[in-house]
Amino acid sequence: PDSSLVIFPDDPHRRPFARIDLPDTIEDCAATMHALARAYATRGDGPVMVLAFTDRLDLASAACEAVAEAMPATQPVAAQLAVDGDHWLRLDEPTFGTISQADRDRIAAEYVLAGRRQPYTSPAQLRASFDPRGPDLTDAVLTHAHHAITAARGGPGLAAEKAWLAEVVTDAVTTGAMPGDEPAARMIGDVQLVPLRDHVWALMDRSDAGGHAALWKNLLTRSPQEAIDPVVSLAAFGAWLAGEGMAARLALERLNNPDYSMAQLVSVAVEHGLSPANWARGQAPQPEVGAEQVDPPRRGIRRDPPTPPSRRPQHGPQP
Repeated sequence: PDSSLVIFPDDPHRRPFARIDLPDTIEDCAATMHALARAYATRGDGPVMVLAFTDRLDLASAACEAVAEAMPATQPVAAQLAVDGDHWLRLDEPTFGTISQADRDRIAAEYVLAGRRQPYTSPAQLRASFDPRGPDLTDAVLTHAHHAITAARGGPGLAAEKAWLAEVVTDAVTTGAMPGDEPAARMIGDVQLVPLRDHVWALMDRSDAGGHAALWKNLLTRSPQEAIDPVVSLAAFGAWLAGEGMAARLALERLNNPDYSMAQLVSVAVEHGLSPANWARGQAPQPEVGAEQVDPPRRGIRRDPPTPPSRRPQHGPQP
């Protein structure tokens, strides 16, 4: 996080990290850091550490001190650090050191143990990970979208497709193995229908949100542009639920239609810093199937979002 200031909470499982670009001048530090402190002050009580990633010691000192002054008494700043490459310096006491290869290896081992990839080394690398890749699945996705429409029009077909989706999603989230091209195309085609999209949406929970985010991000990179909006929305929601706000933002950048309703809801959550701690599995809506909700994507034509039903559920986001 070059040229950044990061707030690191004492309990990362209960309170979020926060990051903001460092201003260019010391004169701008007070206003910028006070704004950050005010926003973070609503996130619960407990001490925090403040880290300034910059090669300018004067800017690091001014930024950390501005945050320390602005934080409420219930959120004291326990440590202020300046970090420049492999070197760190405590600004509030005479302590300094280096980030050794042994430190990096230990962190890498913990990521492997947790079944997670290591953080990206730059915002550009993270953004590039959302780029399209793999074979063109357009024809297969269109075929499966039409099959899903047929299933949704009656009989046991819709229930069978929901069961299949739940099985393949659960397997991918549990094992980390991404689906092959044919099941991937079927999943992308299925979620063009709001009832099937919301079915997999309702499977997400904070305890396994990272797995869901990884699955739908993988499908996002393989989705035809004409069918990408529901996949983007699921990937962005999974990232937000996992606490990966930047990944959610980057997923939303791939939208075809910025008015797609589920994407709008996720965007509101990300932009306003809503806490994913309030989400519980099963809160996604289960709308009635209507003609506008099963219109398949057409090659070269942007698909409009479905119209939400007039009867709104009491809890959870709207479709």
